[in-house]
Amino acid sequence: MSFRKVVRQSKFRHVFGQPVKTDQCYDDIRVSRVTWDSTFCAVNPSFVAIIVEASGGGAFLVLPLHKTGRIDKSYPTVCGHTGPVLDIDWCPHNDHVIASGSEDCTVMVWQIPENGDSSIRYFEITEEPPYIHFLNTFTSKEPQRGMGWMPKRGLDVSKCEIARFYKLHERKCEPIIMTVPRKSDLFQDDLYPDTAGPEAAMEAEEWVAGRSLERRPQQQEEEEEEQEEDEQEEDEKEEDEEEAEAAPEGGESPLSEGQAAGGSAEALLSDLHPLSGTAAWGDARPHVTAL
Repeated sequence: MSFRKVVRQSKFRHVFGQPVKTDQCYDDIRVSRVTWDSTFCAVNPSFVAIIVEASGGGAFLVLPLHKTGRIDKSYPTVCGHTGPVLDIDWCPHNDHVIASGSEDCTVMVWQIPENGDSSIRYFEITEEPPYIHFLNTFTSKEPQRGMGWMPKRGLDVSKCEIARFYKLHERKCEPIIMTVPRKSDLFQDDLYPDTAGPEAAMEAEEWVAGRSLERRPQQQEEEEEEQEEDEQEEDEKEEDEEEAEAAPEGGESPLSEGQAAGGSAEALLSDLHPLSGTAAWGDARPHVTAL
């Protein structure tokens, strides 16, 4: 009788393991040296938690899965136990909740905040429903630990820059410029609504007194135009009054220089008329030119 070794058929029979590349590992981590029957590590789809060496109590490290490479020694840890941490485990229903058990005979439940998102989602706000409209997403490899925003008056309007973020990394601050593509080099007034300026609108005493400057730009322009028209009317009125004061009484108009000179010439002719027949003049008649 012949015997043959029966091998159970399985679709997993030829499974094999393969380590990832070095740049996809988590390096320079001081794993706890506590001799305890524990895995010292817990993983979920968002984070990997590792129990590490800590002085003055126990601690563990929480890293986003994409935070690969060398881990800085100053990377923050989760600490609160007075004794070494022995075991950790994630909540099966919430990727941001983890429990830790310690040698100090306590169990603590932790809410892990967002350790930085690598995406910036931007929306447009309008006055019509639904008011908020999703536009697009800016993504990068490194998550942000914090964010700062440049005021509107600090943007470069010549490049149609509508926002500028200052993204904080572990060791650097990265400006991110958001622009609207336009072909024209002219000022795009539809992209830049009115915003706060660098000059104060009123003094502190005026504000305390209850003065209000809530006026629309169009209303302010209309008031300035009306003021200019009033000033022009006053100037014209003053000119008319000056002309009226310069006119003589009785409505007679002053004589022109020509008329005044003509009157003097006639008087001179009347004085010279008796001498027109004397021998001193001969036959020539006197010639008088009006001055």
